[in-house]
Amino acid sequence: MPGARRQNVERPPAVGVCVSVCLSVCLSVCLSVCLSVLLRLFDYFVPVTRAARYSKEPNPDYYAARLFNTLMGPSALSVQLSSVVSSGSEGVYGEGNGGEAELVRGWAHCAKSGEAVTVLLLNYGNASRLVSFGTDQAMERGIGGDGDGVGGSVRAAQAELYLMTAGGDGALSSRTVRLNGVELALDGDEVPPMVPVAVDAPFDGAAPWRLPAQSYAFFVVPADALGATTACEGVRSK
Repeated sequence: MPGARRQNVERPPAVGVCVSVCLSVCLSVCLSVCLSVLLRLFDYFVPVTRAARYSKEPNPDYYAARLFNTLMGPSALSVQLSSVVSSGSEGVYGEGNGGEAELVRGWAHCAKSGEAVTVLLLNYGNASRLVSFGTDQAMERGIGGDGDGVGGSVRAAQAELYLMTAGGDGALSSRTVRLNGVELALDGDEVPPMVPVAVDAPFDGAAPWRLPAQSYAFFVVPADALGATTACEGVRSK
C-alpha cells in the first residue's frame, strides 16, 4: 500500500541458530553411542542373541509349532499313558500317582485328515522312559489287552514317528534340533522336509517305546487302531 511503513521482521540471531544445531548434533551422537553400548552389553550377557540376529535358521520351537499345527487336529481325545524308568518305578499319568510319572505327559488329538490319531508325548525328565499309551475308546474295545481279536491285531499296528531331540551337543540351550536323529537345517532358504519313520505303535499291552530324556515325540496312528474312527470321522469335514 502506498505510503505504508514496512514492518521489520525479526530473525533469530546467528548465535541462536548455531546453539540449536550443536544441541541437535550432540543429542544424536549421545543417542547413537548409548544405543551402541546397550547392544554390546546385551550381546555380552546374551551371546546367543548375536548368532540369532544374523542367522536365517529357525528357532527350535518353530519345528515344534509346525509339527503341532500339521499333525494335531482340533478334536482332543482322552489318553492313558504308562511310563517306566530303568529303576522299575512305574506310574500312570492321569491317575494321580504323581512323582516321576508326571515328568512324562501325553496328549491325543484326531489328525486333521480324520483318518488318524496323533499322540504327543513329552518327557520332562533327565532319564529316558519306556512308554505306552491307549485311549478310552481303545480300552472300551479291549485294544491292547490280553484277549484275542482286536487286541491281538493292534499290537502289530504301525505308527509314523516324529522324535524331536536337541541338536548340537544335546544341551537344551542348543540352537538346532534333530528329527529322528537327523539335524534339521535350512537348504538355502527352504525349510527341510519333516519325514517320519515307521515304528510299531506302543499301545498298552504291547512292547513299550523308549522316549529319550528331555525330548518329545509325535505318533500318528490309524484311527481305527485306537477305536477312534467314530470320534474322528467328523474332523475332515470341518
